[in-house]
Amino acid sequence: MIVDDILIQFDDEAAAATFQVLADLSRRTQVLFLTHHEHLLDVARAAIGDDAYRVQRLSP
Repeated sequence: MIVDDILIQFDDEAAAATFQVLADLSRRTQVLFLTHHEHLLDVARAAIGDDAYRVQRLSP
């Protein structure tokens, strides 16, 4: 599943809940989450932990 900036209108609480759903989904299928919002890394880390995802930056 590929999602591109689906959290653009979400506050951090809603984004955290979404990361939990995506983490659960990733146990059954591959999930690619695309964004240019750096602060979402902190939200994801708090919501699902560092071991639940991997960051790949496309530009420096």
